[in-house]
Amino acid sequence: LSLTIHHVLDLGEGKERLTYTDTIDDLDSRATVKGSDYQVCEEGIAFVGSEPEELVLGDGDNEITLLYNPNLPVVGDQDEQEEFIPENPDGLSEFSTGITPAKPFYYPSSPRMMMRAMPLANNGLQPGEVRLSKEAAPVTDTENRWTVTLSIEGKGKSQTSDVVLVIDKSGSMKGKKMDNTISAAQAFAEQLLQPNDTTRIAVVAFDGDYHLIENFTGYVGKEALKAKIAAIQASGATNIQAGIHQAQILLDGSTASNKSMVVLGDGEPTYSYQVDGASGITLKSCSLGTPTIIYDNPQITSCNYGSIVGSGSSYELDQKSRYQIPCPYGIFHSSHATTFPANNGIPTIYEAGLAKASGINIYSVALQAGKNGEYVLNQCQNSGYYPLNSSDLSGLNAVFNQIAGKIALAASNGVVVDPIGDMFELVLIGNVSPKVSQGDFTVNSDNGVPNRIINWNVGDILDGQVATLTYIVQIKPEASPNVDYPTNGTTTFTYYNEVTEENGSDDFDVPQVQITKPVYTVEFEAGANGSLIGTTSFEDILEGTAWAAAVTVPTPVANPGYKFDKWTPAFPKTITASVTYTANFVKDPSQWHTVTFVSDGKGSFEAGDQTEFKDILEGTAWSDAVTVPTTVANPGYKFDRWTPPFPSTVTKSQTYTAKFVKDPSQWHTVTFVSGGNGTLSGTTSFSDILNGTAWAEAVTVPETTPAAGYKFSNWDPAFPETVTGSVTYTANFAKDETQWHTVTFAAGVNGSLTGTTSFSDILTGTAWADAVTVPETIPAAGYKFSNWDPALPGANDKVTEDMTFTAIFARTGGGGGGGGTTSPTTPSEVVVEPEAPLVSLNKEDHYGYMVGYPDGTFQPEGNITREEVATVFYKLLNADHRQSVTTNVNNFSDVATDRWSSTPISTLAAVNIITGYPDGTFKPGGSITRAELATVASKFDKLSPFESNQFSDIIGHWANNFINSAAQKGWVRGYEDGTFRPERAITRAEFATLVNNVLDRRVRKEDILPDAIQFKDLSPDAWYYEACQEAVNSHYYERENPSDFEKWTELYEFSITW
Repeated sequence: LSLTIHHVLDLGEGKERLTYTDTIDDLDSRATVKGSDYQVCEEGIAFVGSEPEELVLGDGDNEITLLYNPNLPVVGDQDEQEEFIPENPDGLSEFSTGITPAKPFYYPSSPRMMMRAMPLANNGLQPGEVRLSKEAAPVTDTENRWTVTLSIEGKGKSQTSDVVLVIDKSGSMKGKKMDNTISAAQAFAEQLLQPNDTTRIAVVAFDGDYHLIENFTGYVGKEALKAKIAAIQASGATNIQAGIHQAQILLDGSTASNKSMVVLGDGEPTYSYQVDGASGITLKSCSLGTPTIIYDNPQITSCNYGSIVGSGSSYELDQKSRYQIPCPYGIFHSSHATTFPANNGIPTIYEAGLAKASGINIYSVALQAGKNGEYVLNQCQNSGYYPLNSSDLSGLNAVFNQIAGKIALAASNGVVVDPIGDMFELVLIGNVSPKVSQGDFTVNSDNGVPNRIINWNVGDILDGQVATLTYIVQIKPEASPNVDYPTNGTTTFTYYNEVTEENGSDDFDVPQVQITKPVYTVEFEAGANGSLIGTTSFEDILEGTAWAAAVTVPTPVANPGYKFDKWTPAFPKTITASVTYTANFVKDPSQWHTVTFVSDGKGSFEAGDQTEFKDILEGTAWSDAVTVPTTVANPGYKFDRWTPPFPSTVTKSQTYTAKFVKDPSQWHTVTFVSGGNGTLSGTTSFSDILNGTAWAEAVTVPETTPAAGYKFSNWDPAFPETVTGSVTYTANFAKDETQWHTVTFAAGVNGSLTGTTSFSDILTGTAWADAVTVPETIPAAGYKFSNWDPALPGANDKVTEDMTFTAIFARTGGGGGGGGTTSPTTPSEVVVEPEAPLVSLNKEDHYGYMVGYPDGTFQPEGNITREEVATVFYKLLNADHRQSVTTNVNNFSDVATDRWSSTPISTLAAVNIITGYPDGTFKPGGSITRAELATVASKFDKLSPFESNQFSDIIGHWANNFINSAAQKGWVRGYEDGTFRPERAITRAEFATLVNNVLDRRVRKEDILPDAIQFKDLSPDAWYYEACQEAVNSHYYERENPSDFEKWTELYEFSITW
């Protein structure tokens, strides 16, 4: 709730002046406030009173008026001021303290009832009762030695106990500190919270404020309590006072007769509650805002538990966080900062003092807490201080154990005096004899005889714990058999009884023993890889008993793969000691096998695969015994099988061989052949070439020798970088145009020739008579043959160049009667007579007439053969006409009827489209020249008349008329130098271009359908791309006129068989 405070100055004569109004927030409902608690001190005024004097805060307006009188006499002297502290040194706004609000504390609703009475504990002892016992037991495997054990246990007060663990969870506790603290706290709870006991534990943690982890819990809630302890996480600053205050609140609400608090911290406090009440501090005067403060052993009298002060990072307190002494001298300030308390430790110790004054036992544990932290924690305790300064905090469990014992203490200051019996000697063995569970001991002499009395300083006997002393005694040689001797003299335990609060003394019962003949135990055990059948242990065997009478040796049974070897140690004749005999088993080599995997050399195994498996027990399943390595075939091979085959179980040592065989798909043959007009020398076939072998390593290309008149052109296909398949490479030989000549006969004016007028393909050096047959001259009327120009060579002269011979005609002499004269006849004009076409082509259906090669190429720059040309034009014949003239009969000596191109060649020859050579051959595999192709194409149309030759190198050529006619029609073109080069072999691209021109088939690149057949060597940017696509793809099309470019609409499949 909020409280509004009106500060009013009484000016007399009924006049008042409101100086200012202040508001205090976050006050508790139903709290009672006094007006005097909020007065301000200012020089020249005095607080008169408040209206009302007290106010109970409730719903609605909570207002109180403070009245001041201006007539205040000045008191005090500046010389009496001990220390000057400037007002508001940190520049805070008026009445601001910079403090942090604290969260409300937890108050139990009502004290929980304790158990009515304390029943007997598990050990059956009553509170204040102490139980002593002393026993002697023979030492195994020795003669006449006994282990003597003294035990002390007791029961503490029958009282109820409530304990609060106050645990530091600040950030510095992270890691092992918090881990060890949680472990120790859980063990503390485990020890104190027992069935039918009346002890309860609560847990409070603190960082910058308190955290209630769990209210008081008994045995039933122990596990839940331990789980909540385990969930504590370290973070924040350190406010020990907050943890102590909340713990005190819990214990104030407890009805237990024994109240304890265990405070654990690892550093100095950096937070505390604001001190709002102190003694020993006096405000002597305040002049102009400067106070005179007297300090006389200041002490805290109260704290404001709603306000936390401190920086969170420093032990020291700044001025605004210290006690603010009220000031009655001023109206514009209400208090002055003092120098008390100087640090957060003072309020913390004050808080612990309140708890101790209320009867609470405080134990404190300092975990590497530093100088200030250790000081504060030590000042807080009244029952035990436990500093742990080592980085090893494992001793924290022992500290908590000791604290737990003090809370439930049965006896204290216990001492045992234990004299050794007259017939015995004390056996001293390092940390074994004597040995105590708690406290310490000394071994003293008796009447000058050493090692006769053990003095055991037992210390405290804790409720629920047993203290023990153990040592070994040896009977003296002079002792008589079968006589009882006491192991000790009178053994006394003196102590302070914590229940009766009186000193006590009790004696132990002393055991008696006698010399006896030793008895032994014989045991049998199976070593590795075997077992035993029969009795394996024989006890209480008297010394000297015969072996056969004492034991029955069990039967050794070896595991599979093993056999019994021997017993170790060897059997004796009589029993003289306790011994364990081991049946040893060894491997039976005949039952263990090795499986090895090897390769036949044509492969290997994956890297890292195991190839040898040893120590395989006979009969082991194959799949359990080995992991077959993964085979890796060498290049050119593939895995075939394992030999011998794998068994189902391993029955012997065996080597298994991985067999690899050649992979035919990876081995190739390269063959070299001549395409005609030349021969090869050297190896022409190379087999068993591994796929991917470099070409240069795989083959040696044979030498080429062209025939007369030819030269080597190229290998088809081109050589690869590596061998990837079986391929036949053909050596192509092309005519050496410089060695072949043409002899042409032409008729001059006024005459003609009959017979062959052009002889081509004449090899250089051919005799004239073998090369040509001179045509017959036919002079026009009135003319006679005169001569050949130039003159014809002799019969044996050699043809060495192209030559044209012109027949010269001269007029015959004239006469007539009458002396008349005869007028000369005008020479006739040379006219090319058009010829009727022999056959017709299918120009309407645009089906493909050329194909590519199996390797995905078209080879546009390659030559086309004569038989391929014949086949193309055969396909392009009108179907009806083709059907009517098709034949498979021809007169060519090199075209057999079973040759694939026999029908196209025979049919076109029958209709005079193509002709052969004078020697009766057709040369189907030879290249076709440009002149030959122009002639073939021209025979499918009428010859076009011409006035002059279209090209400079066809004058007198035998195909002159056909070339000029084809050029007139736009079917053929020459070269930039004006030549036609008639004897040059035509390329496939040029052939497609010519045929498309003959058929009026033309298309633009953008009108070729996207799913048209493509070739890897046919670039869309090549000049012949459209022509080749037109030649390959069968398609439907649209166009207005035959001379227009067409637009493809659909592709289709087409084929002709013969």
